[in-house]
Amino acid sequence: MLWLSRVEVLKGTTMDTAARKRRIAFWSPLPPQRSGVADYSVELLEQLTELCEVEIFVDDSYVPAIELYTRFVIYPDSTYELRHKQAPFDINVYHMGNNLFHRRMLAQAFAHPSLVVLRDVSLFDLYHHLWLSTGQQREFLDEVEYACSSADRIRAKAMVNGTHPVDRLALMMTRRLIETSLGTIAHKCITTLSCLTAPWRRWGS
Repeated sequence: MLWLSRVEVLKGTTMDTAARKRRIAFWSPLPPQRSGVADYSVELLEQLTELCEVEIFVDDSYVPAIELYTRFVIYPDSTYELRHKQAPFDINVYHMGNNLFHRRMLAQAFAHPSLVVLRDVSLFDLYHHLWLSTGQQREFLDEVEYACSSADRIRAKAMVNGTHPVDRLALMMTRRLIETSLGTIAHKCITTLSCLTAPWRRWGS
């Protein structure tokens, strides 16, 4: 894994946090959802829960495999505000992928910016399903223009209309999430290179 953006989010240590385990709100799909992110997260959690106090938040509409409840602390995402009020988290970790399993997580990452793990090089399909499935094509194209360029807006419209093949590497749509987060981890080298060489980084934004 490689770091991008402002990693200072993990560096600060107070007397209080030094004397206890850090509390982490861990956002990810979990099995039996058919997702490589879900399988990976279980493996990571086996190690992470030995070092930190971890609470996992999943989509309200989804129930993870029952056996996971015997190994981890799992809550529906609608309970996050209450849990954070009762015992504040030191950090949120969002495992972001390019499918609808991550739709509620995306909103949370904007509402409570923290650490993002980019599992896919592009978020095109996530945004596509979020907005086009509800008929909000203009909002989708506005996001394409912000994340990429006005020329890409035209290209994306052609993709939506079926007159141009979908090119996810051309329309990564990760800009807003990276700019909003306190820190970003790219899970793959290609993701790191794609983000570092994205046109909007050369615009000085």
